[in-house]
Amino acid sequence: MSHQVKALEQDLSVLLFHRRTRRIDPTEEALVYAKALNEALDIIERATSDLGTGRMEGTLKISCAPYYGNRMLLPRLARFHAAHRGTKIMPEMDSTVIDFGKSNLNAGLRYGAGNWAGLAEIKLHSDFLIPVAAPSMLDGRNPPLEPHDIASMTLGFVGGQDAKWGLMPEGAESYAKLFSATCTRP
Repeated sequence: MSHQVKALEQDLSVLLFHRRTRRIDPTEEALVYAKALNEALDIIERATSDLGTGRMEGTLKISCAPYYGNRMLLPRLARFHAAHRGTKIMPEMDSTVIDFGKSNLNAGLRYGAGNWAGLAEIKLHSDFLIPVAAPSMLDGRNPPLEPHDIASMTLGFVGGQDAKWGLMPEGAESYAKLFSATCTRP
């Protein structure tokens, strides 16, 4: 991805990101460009939708993990409903795996790698994981930490969230390997 961003910056002859140690920040030009691209994509989406033989109408009942729903879906619903007046989205915030054959839900929004047996998936966007820790866990080290510092720390689990680790190919153990960390369960 970074190569594609650099290629885009070269094509545009504009710096889009300030590259800093362990982080990047968008330039003012990048923010203006992103806003214009979002507006253009919204116009394309509306034009494509209007071109169809008929507008989609009705109610779509969607199961959505609570965190994702609150952060990504709910803030966009009013705009969606304004653009698609005949379509109503009814989210149900629930983290449990849904059996669509036994529920009245039409779709689900989930976080993970996909490949769920018996379901079709569409990738909406990418995400990345970063290690986080309470300041008391840093043992006097000042952030940001180097990978070898993180590797010496213990990877813990949030109570009741063990199932989330199953989203990775080998669960929490693969995450631990990624950081060469020790993996522990409560």
